Amino acid sequence: MPGSITVWVVSILMTLAVSSPSTLKDNCRKIVEQGSALHENGKYAAAVEIFKKGLKHCGDGFGFSNEIGLSLAAQKKYDGAAEAYIDEILHPPAPAVAFGNLFAIFGKLSKKMQDKLATTGSSAAKPIYVPTIGMEYDWLRHISCRGKKTHNIRQSLMSYRGHQLDRQEYECPGGNKGQVYFDFSADPTEQALQKELQKMSH
Repeated sequence: MPGSITVWVVSILMTLAVSSPSTLKDNCRKIVEQGSALHENGKYAAAVEIFKKGLKHCGDGFGFSNEIGLSLAAQKKYDGAAEAYIDEILHPPAPAVAFGNLFAIFGKLSKKMQDKLATTGSSAAKPIYVPTIGMEYDWLRHISCRGKKTHNIRQSLMSYRGHQLDRQEYECPGGNKGQVYFDFSADPTEQALQKELQKMSH
């Protein structure tokens, strides 16, 4: 069965380069479905390989990194899962489920990985892509302050390479301070506002 699945996936991947945009999306979704089926049957390592091939050939936007994280977490490879979730949230569109999955395993991560997460998004060049502005505050609480309530938060808007970013400066209990940059362009309220502004400009 694993061999036949691999052959099927390879045949799908071979068609991607010559596919129309709609066909490409359909084929990439089929790879997600096939990998998810393996995951559901407890074949986590095989699922990871399928998702990695899908990510390589389809790119971002299909949730492959999130799926890789789920299958690694199922094998208790939590640091590896966190790396996959990080990859998902650093590329648009980042699904809310990837954030929830990361928050859920945070307490199982090594200190080294927790420290790495705490610095994620600290540069405007590599912001965290949030699905809603509210997720910014969830990140500060769960990751930046490691489950503790943040205080003295200062929010400011900035433009970086044509993108509007939120810069959140925070302080955690104990005095730990930092800043995180978020791209909030996927927030539904923000998108509605931008549409209205475009209408007004015409």
